[in-house]
Amino acid sequence: MMVFYSESQPDHNDPCAKFRIGDDDLQIYDFIRQFKLDSLDSQYSSVNRVTGSSFLQTAYRIEETTNLTIPTRNIFPFGLPDVFSFISTFRLSSNTRSTWDMLRITDFEQRPNFLISLDPEQRCIQFSIMNYEGQLQTLKFYNVEVFDRAWHKIFFGVHKNRVKLFIDCKLMGDQGLEPRGVIDINGNTSIAKFTESTHTLPIDLQWMHLTCDPTRPEREQCFEIPSVSSSHIVNRRPLTSCKTICPRGLPGRGGFRGEHGLPGLRGETGYPVSKKYNSNNSLKPRIVFQGLPGLPGTSGKKGEPGSEGSRDFDGKPGPEGSRGYPGPVGPPGVSGLKGEPVSGNFYIKSNRF
Repeated sequence: MMVFYSESQPDHNDPCAKFRIGDDDLQIYDFIRQFKLDSLDSQYSSVNRVTGSSFLQTAYRIEETTNLTIPTRNIFPFGLPDVFSFISTFRLSSNTRSTWDMLRITDFEQRPNFLISLDPEQRCIQFSIMNYEGQLQTLKFYNVEVFDRAWHKIFFGVHKNRVKLFIDCKLMGDQGLEPRGVIDINGNTSIAKFTESTHTLPIDLQWMHLTCDPTRPEREQCFEIPSVSSSHIVNRRPLTSCKTICPRGLPGRGGFRGEHGLPGLRGETGYPVSKKYNSNNSLKPRIVFQGLPGLPGTSGKKGEPGSEGSRDFDGKPGPEGSRGYPGPVGPPGVSGLKGEPVSGNFYIKSNRF
């Protein structure tokens, strides 16, 4: 099946169908949040929080024993957006000469559908995505300096027909892109994997976002990257004077979610609580004072008859009963046997024989 994207007729099933260029109030696919690396109950025991590119930043150290792989439909239930930007701030934990995938999306049969790969041998970054024929198309951006152990920020601005790469807020390349196909959401999404392998490359990951705005990398700044000079900041407009004073504009829209803050100060000691528990196993609130007794309640309604009880176990034998009344006269008995003669005198009803 061939799938085409039209410039004039937007796909209403696209995750970013309602997005308009310049709209910063948009959906963000936060990989750190989706993989729950910032959660207290994270399932990855080998991931540790470390200081990021500055003391105000937080990063997550991914070890080689960590397997960052989850179902694609958990992140992209409707597939990749038609146009988007990808941003990642990272640092290598060790030098490597092997090609590795910063982000990998595979289909149900584990075939790659989307890749952002780094090749230290050729000193290039590869961007791979499905074309309309269902084949993987790959763009290579050479002469990139991201293979040391310093912090770096990678941006991809993915338009319908081209891809721009920025490294540390400096434009590194702009290449054409064939009409795109769709990805299989029934596969998996992985982070920091060696190419064509399930083994993990140790890195420190500070940011990894995908947004609906392909022009966002052109407005990004890199003040948090220590090695970036101010000359690398793109889209810096010169200061100009204006003779006309205009009224204040409307408040701007909310910004993007900020970096994780530092731990807060320890709170004051709380009030004592009751040792009794509610029905949901939570402690009952502290009783500040006891009120007066309430008025007597009304009598309840008569209840319905109860259902017949089930048969219980047999009881023990009771005590011996008292003597009963005389019974009725019984029927005549059977004839007796013939008696034997006897000697001597005998009496029958006071008559002597």
